Amino acid sequence: MKIVWTPQAIDSYIDNVDFVRLYWGEKVVDSFVSKVESVIEIISVMPYAYPAPGEDKKVRKCVLIEPISLYYRVKLEHIELITFWDNRKNPDRLRL
Repeated sequence: MKIVWTPQAIDSYIDNVDFVRLYWGEKVVDSFVSKVESVIEIISVMPYAYPAPGEDKKVRKCVLIEPISLYYRVKLEHIELITFWDNRKNPDRLRL
């Protein structure tokens, strides 16, 4: 299934790569980027591979590394990457 990045997903991905680079270095950035690529590959074939964290069963959550999760939405024609969320933030601020 086709993967579509929302503007929020692009911005939050870049922010999180910068965060990982600043605090953990290039080796962890490479690992994080590889994990993202692997997860995207998995969800393109098996969109429901990761759990739905709330009432909306079309929104799924994958913990990429301890402080960062990927939220995505399964639609009929594609999978929409919503955001790369810093799990340390207040979850009430998460807008899906």
